[in-house]
Amino acid sequence: MSATTKTRKRRLRQTKAQLIDELEALERRLAEPGNGGDRLRDVVENIPEGFSYYDADDRMVICNSVFRTYFGYSDEEAGPGVSYADLTALDVARSSVASDDYVPHGANAGWRRREYRHRHH
Repeated sequence: MSATTKTRKRRLRQTKAQLIDELEALERRLAEPGNGGDRLRDVVENIPEGFSYYDADDRMVICNSVFRTYFGYSDEEAGPGVSYADLTALDVARSSVASDDYVPHGANAGWRRREYRHRHH
């Protein structure tokens, strides 16, 4: 049995959660310097629109300079591992979010539209 066949069979036995964990670990490794991440960073950096990608825990994996410039983030503020919630809190503190994104009262209080866009785009 070839190594590829063994790998396929092992993956078929894995749960969805295990596969997601494995993919996220790979994404983090690729985002690190010297692990193939340089090419990934080059591709992401050359996307003409603001781009950010978060893992399943809403931690940033990678973003480009257009994204950081648009929201006014420094490299440290919008770096790998920073949570989406922390960036939103920073936006609130700086008053740099659209006021119609915020719902101040009731069961849907909070950043309803912004959260929806984050989760579905």
